[in-house]
Amino acid sequence: MKSRSSIHHVRRVVIPLSCIWLAACGSNPPAPSAQPIPVRVIVAGEPFTANVAGQIVSADNGVDVEYQPGAHEVSGTFSGELMIVAFGKGTTAGGVSIGSLQILEGPGSLPTGYAPFQDGCVAVWGGQGPRPQAFRVRFTVTTDASRACIPERTDLR
Repeated sequence: MKSRSSIHHVRRVVIPLSCIWLAACGSNPPAPSAQPIPVRVIVAGEPFTANVAGQIVSADNGVDVEYQPGAHEVSGTFSGELMIVAFGKGTTAGGVSIGSLQILEGPGSLPTGYAPFQDGCVAVWGGQGPRPQAFRVRFTVTTDASRACIPERTDLR
């Protein structure tokens, strides 16, 4: 008789837990993800190696990538005197949020008046110190086009 009550107890616990698990884990489809936002990441300061959205970049260049809205990073090392990471190519879909840049690693700054780049959209590393030097910047991609970094300015000569 005791074994029958044990089986009955297991059924009373396992069956309700199974139903809860199925409801929480399998019956609701995942929420649709937002459309990726096109962004141009400008990296300059050879010699360097940078990780831009999973791409390894080692030459001065503008790299066009697509990011989901939210926080992202560009990181790497440089051996020259100066390293620049800037953002542009904001579209009606959004882009990198102006002023969202945060230096996370290396002796960097967020300069203003650093032509031809838009204020709030460029990070710079350099100065004295051991080489190679690590750099890392975090930025936020937004769907608010009015707050997005625009393409590199071409009106400056």
